[in-house]
Amino acid sequence: MSVQYSTAVRINMLDAIEVICGLNPRLVFYAGTKPALCSDSIGAATVLATLALTGASGDFMSPASAAGNVVTKAKNPASTWTATATGA
Repeated sequence: MSVQYSTAVRINMLDAIEVICGLNPRLVFYAGTKPALCSDSIGAATVLATLALTGASGDFMSPASAAGNVVTKAKNPASTWTATATGA
């Protein structure tokens, strides 16, 4: 079975990710075995880099938009994303 979402639903799904992540989240890159659930311990995995997604008033992404049948969400031009490599 396949599911198709309207453009409006896909735009709202992408915008909801930013709301759920909260203000100024971090994106962490790991090397090693992926945990079964995101709530599980990372175990022996190694942190490779951390990307701080800092935005103006926490708005680190621009609103989602659609062109053709493709929905995208881009970095807010007013935000600053800073990466810190930690090794590997």
